[in-house]
Amino acid sequence: MATRPFKRQIILTYVVGFFLLISLFVTYLVWAERNYLFNNSNLHASALAQSMAVSSLSWVLANDVAGLEEIVQALKPYPELHYAMVLSEKGRVLAHTDQTKRGQYLTDKDSKALINSTPQNRIIADNRSIIDVAVPILLKHRHVGWARVGLGREQIAEKLNTMVWGSMIFVGAALCFSLLEAFAIGKRLSRRISALAEVTAMIQSGERDVRADVQGTDEITRLAHAFNDMLDTLATSENRFRALFEQAAVGVAQVDANTGRFVRVNQRFCDICGYYLAEMMNKTLHDITHPDDIQASHEHMHVLMEGKAREYSMEKRFSRKDGTIVWVHLTVSAMWSFGETPTHHIAVVQDITPRVQAQEELLRLNLDLEQLVQKESLKNREKDLLLIQQSRLAAMGEMVHNIAHQWRQPLNALSIIIANIKDDYDYGELTAESLQESVNKSRRLLRRMSTTVDEFRDFFRPDKESCDFALDHAVEEAIFIIGDTLVNNGIQLEKKIEAGLVGHGYPNQLAQAILNLLVNSKDAILERKVSSGKIEICLGKSGSQAILTVQDNAGGIDEEVLPKIFDPYYTTKEQGSGIGLYMTKMIMERNMKGSIIAVNHGEGTLITLAIPLIVA
Repeated sequence: MATRPFKRQIILTYVVGFFLLISLFVTYLVWAERNYLFNNSNLHASALAQSMAVSSLSWVLANDVAGLEEIVQALKPYPELHYAMVLSEKGRVLAHTDQTKRGQYLTDKDSKALINSTPQNRIIADNRSIIDVAVPILLKHRHVGWARVGLGREQIAEKLNTMVWGSMIFVGAALCFSLLEAFAIGKRLSRRISALAEVTAMIQSGERDVRADVQGTDEITRLAHAFNDMLDTLATSENRFRALFEQAAVGVAQVDANTGRFVRVNQRFCDICGYYLAEMMNKTLHDITHPDDIQASHEHMHVLMEGKAREYSMEKRFSRKDGTIVWVHLTVSAMWSFGETPTHHIAVVQDITPRVQAQEELLRLNLDLEQLVQKESLKNREKDLLLIQQSRLAAMGEMVHNIAHQWRQPLNALSIIIANIKDDYDYGELTAESLQESVNKSRRLLRRMSTTVDEFRDFFRPDKESCDFALDHAVEEAIFIIGDTLVNNGIQLEKKIEAGLVGHGYPNQLAQAILNLLVNSKDAILERKVSSGKIEICLGKSGSQAILTVQDNAGGIDEEVLPKIFDPYYTTKEQGSGIGLYMTKMIMERNMKGSIIAVNHGEGTLITLAIPLIVA
């Protein structure tokens, strides 16, 4: 019974296909023959009409009806001739194979259309029964009449009918032959395929050792051999899967999707849960799940059962037989095609208890370390504040020295003004105008001294927030603080400052860092008693950075000492604190997001600061 539909399908497909193919072929032959016969009929009618038109021209011009009648009657024996006639240009019959119509005017619709049309060859009727052709009779370009011929197509119809009946007999015979051939092919194919179907049914029933026995060299034989090879491969894969299932390093279980009970469990799964294999067969995933994780497991399983996901993974706890808790990484996959209702699930578990315990220990250590880091950060912050304060105090000492220098000239001038007032008074030369002039001069000097204090005070005021600022202003502020000191000590300051460069950070801190560099260069020149001391400071642009260089001619720094000059509390000066260059490096790297390097170059030390620019 299993092979009948297949056999019927082969026979039906073969016969129907063959029938359609031969029918199309016969239909095409009949159609081609009909067109050929009709075209021949058209050619014959046109040739007769054309010949009659040429022969009738002189008789029409001579109005010789007897001559025209002889021409027309001469065509009467022509096979399938229905009629032949010669018409005047007005439509009167001059000659006709039916002599009773001679002298009459044609009044039918087709004839009227012919008479009223332009003189050219025309097909008046072309159908299954007749072909009617009219050819104009012309004298040069003058129209004098029509030659008209009608040929019947009865013989053509008979030929076509004979051909159709013969074709039908041929198609019937071919159909019978194809039916017999299709039956034989279907029987042979269905018998061999039936053998494969029987093996398939036996395999479905659980007999995995059967194989298909089909002999031959055709495609079905190759299919049977491939089928047997597939069964062998499947058996090997099943054995391999069984070995992997039983010997897997992780727990694997097959779970019934409806009841949640374990259908198959490997030994590793039993070891993780602490139950014997027979005991696991009476358990469900719900039974061994820790109570606190049951709700989350139900939610994941609900999504899986609704077909919204193919699998889910989670970390959860299992309650072992001995009452202890084990942490596992669980992955549950549906054994189904996506979108269908699952019948079984595959659960894979891995014992992650050591990892969870390590994570908990690491979390505790991180909390302790975070608290320790906070304490150390507070200590370091206090140290940084102390260093900054020390650096500012040192800079303030420099400021007081410069203020004293800035005030020395105004104070001398005030002393002279006061002495002049006293002398004018003693000699009776003091007038209101001279007194007022002296007062105005004194006020200008005092205003300049006050401005000097304000400028130095603003320089050392701490920056509250970072901002965009002109780098050349910070450089000029540092030079303003130390400028007079350099002049008093005979040190030449050369500067090349490019305006318009904008950075982001703390302008006063950058000015303080530059001041530290200038002070170090000054101290090195004085310590080594350089006769023509010189400091060069340059500010320019390189790519997306501003490059600030400070170079002196104090002889450089010992190569062994050079790598340590930015370390805190490291100094080569007898009275130095060792925080100036350290603070400069900290300001550049932390607050200005830049860098600082020092090298020996030329006659002294070259320190280079790189500061990121703000693009306008």
